[in-house]
Amino acid sequence: MDPYGLRVDPGGMQSLQRKVPQHFELMGQRKGFVRYMSPDLRALVKQHADALERKETALTAILQVSFCILYTSCTSACSLEHLLATAQGDTCGLPSLLQCGLLGKQQCLYPA
Repeated sequence: MDPYGLRVDPGGMQSLQRKVPQHFELMGQRKGFVRYMSPDLRALVKQHADALERKETALTAILQVSFCILYTSCTSACSLEHLLATAQGDTCGLPSLLQCGLLGKQQCLYPA
């Protein structure tokens, strides 16, 4: 149902229907209500829908760029933190390759 139409109540439908301008288009009848819409109103509703679509497209683009910036900065910060820890000789929390005794001579990643 289109919320931007003119609804005529069933109580005074006959007298009100005669007062509806000729250029208004009949949109439909439901439960005794008759709905009308003018061509000007239809154009405004289309403009409104187009504006909402452009807004959603712009917000989606902004969110994608923001996420990309956040992801890049977090990845860079983590890489920098690991590089600094390695340069200082501190391997606490960094994974290291060890020989797995149970799995033969396979190399496994374990936290140091």
